[in-house]
Amino acid sequence: MNIFYTHVNQTDPLLLEKAKIGEFYTYQIFIYGNEGPVPHFHFEGLDGTISGAIRLDKPEYFKHTGSGSDKISIPVFLDWIRSPHWRMGKHGLTNYQLMLYYWNDSNPDYKIDETMNMPNYEGLR
Repeated sequence: MNIFYTHVNQTDPLLLEKAKIGEFYTYQIFIYGNEGPVPHFHFEGLDGTISGAIRLDKPEYFKHTGSGSDKISIPVFLDWIRSPHWRMGKHGLTNYQLMLYYWNDSNPDYKIDETMNMPNYEGLR
């Protein structure tokens, strides 16, 4: 797992830790540390042109400080999130399950149930 440090935005000196979960198609997926009570992950374009956040507990985009408001390609996202993680899949973990684990590790004051079922992201809105 790659850990990065990033600025929230160009004018904010706050640095946040982020764990890169993976990448697929033209996207990278990250979990940030100390992000508050709403469990979510961030997606960014490999070329840096798009960004957004999606909740882990329900099929909704999550707009907040530090995230963009772009939409993700649903078919390729569904294929990726349901798939075994490239490294941890040998231990039976999907990309979704690994994101739950990293959310709890990076946001210890706002833990979520790591055994919860994945929301129906086909209805992502």
